Amino acid sequence: MGAGVVIIATLALDAAARKEIGSNRSIILKLMRAFLIPSENNDGSLALQTAAGKALGNLTITTAVCTDNCCDILFEDPELKLNNLIDLLDDEEYMCVAANLLHNLCANSRGNMMVINLRANGHLQSVLLPTVMQMVRTTEGKQLEAALCVASQIGYVIPEYFVQMLESDTNAAAAELVEKLVNTLKSIREPSPDYPRIRRLLVELVTSIVEKCPRYKEIFLQKGMNDALDMVKGTPSRLEKYRVFLGDEGVVAENLPMRDLIDKARRLINLETPTPDAQPVQP
Repeated sequence: MGAGVVIIATLALDAAARKEIGSNRSIILKLMRAFLIPSENNDGSLALQTAAGKALGNLTITTAVCTDNCCDILFEDPELKLNNLIDLLDDEEYMCVAANLLHNLCANSRGNMMVINLRANGHLQSVLLPTVMQMVRTTEGKQLEAALCVASQIGYVIPEYFVQMLESDTNAAAAELVEKLVNTLKSIREPSPDYPRIRRLLVELVTSIVEKCPRYKEIFLQKGMNDALDMVKGTPSRLEKYRVFLGDEGVVAENLPMRDLIDKARRLINLETPTPDAQPVQP
């Protein structure tokens, strides 16, 4: 099965092939089991498990039918399989592959992920959310990129719990989180091929935080996020045009240019939040 999985992962980079493969539920089932329950396979090798995870990540890039098929498999035993997927974030060998799959499912099949979360007794808010936000606060490099990959999307799947977590932060904890994000952006003048999406994912998380929790706008302003965003905008990278890579080469482009993403984050941070007592201006 190993060579076939690698071939599927490569074929799935093409949109038409992605749709055709994704419509075959038996293929998705085998890939999900190889990635999430490797003990069920005759060849429980690291290479096979990684290849299966990459294939699933490529199959869930955008096409709805593919994400629906993956969600169908998760529905079979949501608590076990979601737990297995979350557990892989703690494994250095698989964390990037697991984070990419979680990102794609949260971004492209939010409704299904909400239902899966209910059936899994709220594992997204009780386990995944605190796990990735703690990783954002404490890790660097590849681990941080993996955490940002999930954190940037999970707020749109369980927004009430995302807001609850942010609002429960003390002023000091909120400032510490923002400082981590600002300092990380300022320190990466050029993305590394080892973690090429880290700046983009960080800006996506900033956007999500400000959209869901306006209290953070003032903290981002005070800590210099505008300057950090301007620096990133002024140091564009070819790597940031892509979301999927084969080796060091980008093969699947991002939908939104990095400059536009930065402009959106900047607008949200600098948008004045109306006070509750504010009255509309009369013409």
